[in-house]
Amino acid sequence: MTPMLVLIFGIAPSAAISSDLVAALFMKPSEWRSLEAKDRQSKIVKLLCIGSVPSAFLGTYVMHLMGDSATAERNLEILLERR
Repeated sequence: MTPMLVLIFGIAPSAAISSDLVAALFMKPSEWRSLEAKDRQSKIVKLLCIGSVPSAFLGTYVMHLMGDSATAERNLEILLERR
């Protein structure tokens, strides 16, 4: 969702990341309840969790490496302009 917001809709990267984290805050508990219920979708939920948790940490770390919010946004804009 975040890349689509940034690349297609032109939303600022920090706003896109923030909205994605807020959405995850409300969606992840329902995924865990699905795992506990052992319904048919539990394999899909496991795969989503396996992919999203490390990616969230990696994305946060990469943004940390890019500097503060304004610097990170400027760096991302420069990268997008080169494409």
